[in-house]
Amino acid sequence: MIPLGWDIYLYEKHHSKTWETAKQKLLSEHTVKIERSVEYAMRIVHSLATGDAKTMSLNLRNQGYITNLPEGATVELPVRADAEGLHAQRVGDLPEPCAALCRHNIDVQTQVIQALRNQDARAVFNAMLLDPLGGATLDLPGMEKLFNALIDIDGAMLPEWLRKGKRDGRRSV
Repeated sequence: MIPLGWDIYLYEKHHSKTWETAKQKLLSEHTVKIERSVEYAMRIVHSLATGDAKTMSLNLRNQGYITNLPEGATVELPVRADAEGLHAQRVGDLPEPCAALCRHNIDVQTQVIQALRNQDARAVFNAMLLDPLGGATLDLPGMEKLFNALIDIDGAMLPEWLRKGKRDGRRSV
């Protein structure tokens, strides 16, 4: 069983080491070399400012770019940045097995959005059951235990209606 909060622990551990290294460099060196990060924001700004065109993969709302995925879903696309702006490239149809996998994940995300809109904790749990990774690793009682643990850990950040939606193992899904 993976300890609860392991990802946050690992991130904070990594971040504190990175920050400490950067702080020591700033305190000890007279000049600090500034380099472009691996994030796309600076590449986009550079292309917009200079016209030096770059193509990168960005997440956008699907507006007919990938024709066999739902309109409005967030999709990752090749996007060209230049002095004129950002230009998403039409992909057309994905191979059907790839599109089917994407549609399933989009369906799970859509379920979560609907659950949040309707403030329905049961629907949040049902969306969790649809996630292929969860279903591949846990049975129903395990999913209920995980759902409850996540509410316990993150409860202070969750709305009251979701905190009250803990599973008791007796209710039907």
